[in-house]
Amino acid sequence: MNFIKRIIVSLVFIPLLLLIYYTGSIYLKAFLALLTVISSHELFKMFSQKEPGLLYVNVVLALYAFIAISTDLNQIPVILLLMLIINGIRDVFWNKIEGATQRFSYSMFLIFYPALGFGMLFRLTDFHPTLVPILAILIWVTDIFAYLGGMLFGKHKGILKCSPNKSLEGFISGFIFALICSFFIQKIFPDIYSLKHIIILSISAGIFGQFGDLIESIIKRDMGVKDSSNIIPGHGGILDRFDSLLIAAPVMCCLMTFI
Repeated sequence: MNFIKRIIVSLVFIPLLLLIYYTGSIYLKAFLALLTVISSHELFKMFSQKEPGLLYVNVVLALYAFIAISTDLNQIPVILLLMLIINGIRDVFWNKIEGATQRFSYSMFLIFYPALGFGMLFRLTDFHPTLVPILAILIWVTDIFAYLGGMLFGKHKGILKCSPNKSLEGFISGFIFALICSFFIQKIFPDIYSLKHIIILSISAGIFGQFGDLIESIIKRDMGVKDSSNIIPGHGGILDRFDSLLIAAPVMCCLMTFI
């Protein structure tokens, strides 16, 4: 039953996602802002299990951080200052000393982890409107072939301690097919993408897309949860579905800028 739900949700939402990704502009920005708020809320709920004293205003700051990262990076120091002041006021005036460092760390993470990923994803549209949907497609290809490669050839498991069932063969398979798919994309759009872009696309999706998934696995294992939430039937939460993009997009944005 869960498998059927996953298929139905995928058939409905994948075309819609690709349309939003390609359309870009205010539609994409509004959508990513919503994802930032929801994923920050998911982190807030997970972290609150270990640190009940977290302030919900950090979710609002996550939205502010997304807007800043997607439009004006000069605002980031302001957000850091607000985070320190707002979270520090409670600890200073109510003498909440125990767990203060942990609360600051959790607050920083739930603000910038989703905001950085989704904000930099939006900034990819500055380079070309096809980059966002292509990165998403490559991540899906990576996920599928990493799973198939692990299922068919996976012998070396346990190397990735945060995800013992993932195999080295699966990881390599995902990267190889991301590279192959990037090559075909370059052949289809030779006027847009060059050899440099094949390398950037395959590294971003094939390596750091999988790395993003592993990072979220670490968080969930540490918090003792299976899914970040159950907002998407059969798929878990927003973080569960977009974790790869949260790392792949900033990496790709940096590579596009500096290479």
